[in-house]
Amino acid sequence: MRLRLLRPTYAVLATVPLLFTASGEALGQSTAPLTSDPGSSATLTLHLELDTSLGMLSGSDSDTANATGTGMITVFPTSPPFADVLVHSMSAQIGTLEFHYRFVLIVTIDITVYDLTIEATDAFAGPLDGNGDAFFPAAPVRITGSAHVVCPFFGVDRIDPIDTSTNGPVSLRVTEAGGIVILDQIELPVFVSTADPGSLPPGVTSQVTTVVTDAANLVYRGAYGPSLLGDWNADGDVDLADYQAFAGCHLGPTMSVDVTCTLFDFDGDVDVDVGDFAAFQAAFTGP
Repeated sequence: MRLRLLRPTYAVLATVPLLFTASGEALGQSTAPLTSDPGSSATLTLHLELDTSLGMLSGSDSDTANATGTGMITVFPTSPPFADVLVHSMSAQIGTLEFHYRFVLIVTIDITVYDLTIEATDAFAGPLDGNGDAFFPAAPVRITGSAHVVCPFFGVDRIDPIDTSTNGPVSLRVTEAGGIVILDQIELPVFVSTADPGSLPPGVTSQVTTVVTDAANLVYRGAYGPSLLGDWNADGDVDLADYQAFAGCHLGPTMSVDVTCTLFDFDGDVDVDVGDFAAFQAAFTGP
């Protein structure tokens, strides 16, 4: 699945936006809750291949629908525009889409997709280049919704659930202007789904669906503020989920931490050691 978001026409600041030094806030880090702009839309293309008693049937159709979205990211503004980004969550909800296929002037298949949701299910981190581009080799993405499939020739009129996952890669662009973080140009991998043979109607032996999403008119943005030290997943608390991330960053006093681990560097000495663990315990609130 491929999700491309339009880059907005805002200028990118070429200076470090803010360094946060207040107690309990992470130096040089900020968290942004994101929402998509009103009027955003996304285009979904389905390529359908059927192996049937009539032979191999294949075709493509596209439809565009309104889209909304939410997300949460932590950015690390240590160099323009940012140095790294931690994507905690990201979702896009796409409205009703309709697809129509005609094969050899005999077979007609109509597919209506409802409540399609594309979401990142786990946090993933990556470095940004000077343009704010980031690449994540593996990022879990889940696609859910429902599809109404109608094909009189094969006697099909049913609603099928959509619930499938893929695992990256994902790329995106993060920019900043006037205290607003902008996330766009998201690219998700093309997704290919093969139907369970037991679910196919008589006369159809296999079905392969290729899904491509083009959300060029979907732009995420949101104001950002200081991150809470210890809160790796940006959910407003310090709990066991954050401890799991802490364990991967706890390398001791002789090892410098990656920038995305500095949420656990409570004393600012560029490592995560037993002193930071004690501070993490003190900051631990539970969910």
